[in-house]
Amino acid sequence: MILKFENKEEPLNCINDRKILEAAAKLLRNDNVVAFPTETVYGLAANALSENSVLKIFKVKGRPSDNPLIVHISSFKMLCDLFPSTDSKIIPNIPRIYMNALKKFWPGPLTILLPKPSTIPYIVTANHDLPANPIARALIDVCNFPLAAPSANKSGRPSPTKAEHVFSDLGSEIDLILDGGSCETGVESTVLDGTANPPTILRPGGITWEMLKEVEGFENVKIYQKSNTNVHENFELNPTTPGMKYRHYTPDAKVIVFLVNDYTTESNLKLFNLIQEEIKKITENITNDEEKVDFIKNKIGIMARGNRNYQETFNDINIYRLELEQEGSTSDCENYCNQLKTIAKNIFNGLREMESLKMDYILVEGVVEENEGVAIMNRLKKAASKLVQV
Repeated sequence: MILKFENKEEPLNCINDRKILEAAAKLLRNDNVVAFPTETVYGLAANALSENSVLKIFKVKGRPSDNPLIVHISSFKMLCDLFPSTDSKIIPNIPRIYMNALKKFWPGPLTILLPKPSTIPYIVTANHDLPANPIARALIDVCNFPLAAPSANKSGRPSPTKAEHVFSDLGSEIDLILDGGSCETGVESTVLDGTANPPTILRPGGITWEMLKEVEGFENVKIYQKSNTNVHENFELNPTTPGMKYRHYTPDAKVIVFLVNDYTTESNLKLFNLIQEEIKKITENITNDEEKVDFIKNKIGIMARGNRNYQETFNDINIYRLELEQEGSTSDCENYCNQLKTIAKNIFNGLREMESLKMDYILVEGVVEENEGVAIMNRLKKAASKLVQV
């Protein structure tokens, strides 16, 4: 069942919305799972303090048991309740380095690694997050307990940014989906380990490296890569955060990502040529010209920047093009970087829309890995069956 909110900004002030939240909270108190919107992607929520409830997340998603979950809270008070102290002004077991980042970015899509409080079951291996989405915070407030909530999709699938995405993956297996419209950020939260030296972004997201390095204590923050010497060699075998060990974000179609370093005229031309070469490789065993044209038209899709005229580039080849951005020029680097937020918001929806059109191959134009582009490419590389360097 999908229930849609009337007042997405202040759901607690709307009688009908409050009834929806109370119905969801009742399900969660009884160890059921509920899908709900956050500003990043839709989450599959369970009572984080109940092992039986959390186990249902792993079962419904088909999620490996060693893939940890994120715990969502609605206030600093709830965080303090998880880490009780005799001094109400002190949050014990939380490294002081986090405080400036939390003051600046919470509520928002930032997840931090903390020691597991005794009240959280070991199966969670908790990280903590304070979402900015009003519906998410209102649901946690009504429940009055933290929610363990990974993305509300089958494990390994593209993350859901709309209620209908959740229904497509999990509709027959969960009782309730709270519909708060399209998610605003579109990629999962940034996961930050402030206890590492230097502090390390384990999963890039809406809070970017450029934003974090401006915060006191995080001037030297790094983005985790397999080559980082400060990370133990078995780190990914025993992951401390979601998205490190297993392949993610993968539609049924084969995803081919073109890695782009810049957007000069020369590199654009090279990109178009490489896409043409890739199409020839895909269709080389089709000898009948009519069948080849039909295959290209119906089985190959391109996800590209909004102002790309692929139809003109490929002449009579009818290739489906999905715009990742709002309308507008993206001809210069400054404007392009400003568009990254929109690309991030729509990247998972694009993969799912292509899949709904029964595409066998999805050719995706990459973005420059800066600002939100780091999170976009992190997801695309995990979804890809093949990477092509432009």
